[in-house]
Amino acid sequence: MRHRVGGRKLQRTSSHRAALFRNMAAALIKHEQITTTTAKAKELRPYVEKLVTLAKRGGLSNRRLAQSRLMDDAQLNKLFDVIGPRYADRNGGYTRVIKAGIRASDAAPVGLRYHALHHLLPGLPYHALGEAHRRLCRELDTGSVYHDSNHRGLAPLVKRLAASTLTKRRISA
Repeated sequence: MRHRVGGRKLQRTSSHRAALFRNMAAALIKHEQITTTTAKAKELRPYVEKLVTLAKRGGLSNRRLAQSRLMDDAQLNKLFDVIGPRYADRNGGYTRVIKAGIRASDAAPVGLRYHALHHLLPGLPYHALGEAHRRLCRELDTGSVYHDSNHRGLAPLVKRLAASTLTKRRISA
């Protein structure tokens, strides 16, 4: 019986799944945004959020635990020196998934996994970030936004969308 055995198998062996999550977590920490299938992105969330929580707590034992799960020294340093302090005041919800439509080759649903947007515009109200998130999804679905494999252009786009959302709310209020 499989009672309370959670998680997707993703048609991989357990060792292949572990390697997949390790590599995807390292890529997410390195680029801060990755494109993958929606199922993989949803399974990656708890893996990465536990790593960020270890980085927030700091300390040698937490660094060694994260190293055993990540196996990448450069990304481990970035996790503990940059990402951990960035989310010091946030309790969970460090990553999000944007659904980015259907992959052309095999019609698999694709999503963007990225770190939460609140660090891009500190002090910005959450309703503005939510509206920027919805507008970004619409623009990604229509294909009006060009994004390369590393999605380097996503942060300025989110800033622009959030700023325009705030000005629209100020004008209408």
